[in-house]
Amino acid sequence: MRKYRADIRKNYTFIQAKTFLTKKQAEQWASEMDVNIEAILTLTPSKLKNLTPEIVNEMGGLDLCQKLGIELEFFTFKDLANEYMTPWTKKDPLSQVRDDVQCGVNAWVTFHDLHLGV
Repeated sequence: MRKYRADIRKNYTFIQAKTFLTKKQAEQWASEMDVNIEAILTLTPSKLKNLTPEIVNEMGGLDLCQKLGIELEFFTFKDLANEYMTPWTKKDPLSQVRDDVQCGVNAWVTFHDLHLGV
């Protein structure tokens, strides 16, 4: 059985490859990847900062962004609260309760850090 491999490259740099059973599937995947890559590369830094993990996954995922030189790191409210509270040696006994309440209220909020590779 013959297999078809689609290689994605940008500026002569290998990005990703995938193997398919049909040529049509390989071409369709390659076309979708090209669209995603162009969409990612045309985003301004302010639009990149507004991306959610769900949108990043729809556009090809964190790995694709990293291969294109864009580093995204997502944090939840609980991550930030834990990082803030870690250095304190004498923690307020109610701080964990407040953190849990805030995380319940703000569970949908995702924060992320953005690094653009040049």
